[in-house]
Amino acid sequence: MESYFFSILVVFLVFSGVTGGLGVLIYMGVPKRRPTDASHLNLEPPANTQTSVDKLKSMGFLRLGETYLRMPLAMSPGPTWIFVNEPATILAEIVEISPGAFFTTVFSDGSVVETGYPQGEDISTTDFLSQTVTTNIDNAYQSHLQCVDEFIIHHGEPQAVKTIQEYLLWDGLYRTRHAQRKMRRVFIIDLAQVIALIYGIMASIVVWQLWLRHAPVPAWVIDWDRGLFLLLTPAFTISVLCILINIQGSRHNRKRAKAANQKA
Repeated sequence: MESYFFSILVVFLVFSGVTGGLGVLIYMGVPKRRPTDASHLNLEPPANTQTSVDKLKSMGFLRLGETYLRMPLAMSPGPTWIFVNEPATILAEIVEISPGAFFTTVFSDGSVVETGYPQGEDISTTDFLSQTVTTNIDNAYQSHLQCVDEFIIHHGEPQAVKTIQEYLLWDGLYRTRHAQRKMRRVFIIDLAQVIALIYGIMASIVVWQLWLRHAPVPAWVIDWDRGLFLLLTPAFTISVLCILINIQGSRHNRKRAKAANQKA
């Protein structure tokens, strides 16, 4: 039974550590990574996003084009469909891995307001506001308009994005100035999982070396197998805590979003 739990512990630790490592790799490359124009492919949005697409069209949004982003190790979220409102001051992005939409407005000084539905982050600084609305796409859009009006007071009128080339220029600015700030919470969790895996590897190497040298087993363990199990327990605990913290952070975002909706 103990070997069974030990196997589960090792598999979980390796999986979370590798996943965290990929997250760290993605985070470090965000400022330099750039999407490319995929509009010539004329890709149709998948069925799971059709409700959001139809809703955007009914709200007056027009399809601007599509982009594609290459990720490390051939990972990719797939194409992104870009829509704009009539003044071209609010972008709406849709990806195939989520049925929602993401509203973004950029200002000439590089400031950004963004609203995610139903997922996102909650960040508020003088030049970057990111919020999450989980109720519906209408509430997300109205909340976004309200925040844009507040930013206009200090940052001037929003910048129009009328072509996919202008969108790509804006996206590069966003990735350079704001993207890592948005991903910081997840990055810290990913980094902790990587550290937990490194600790587990180092502990395994130490125990293996002691076993090869026939070192005496400490009094607090029965054998070196159990000793390794006990040494790996802190790493396993850190990995589990990282997952729980991430879940709690997502719940916190939803609570803040609901409170914002009630105020609106």
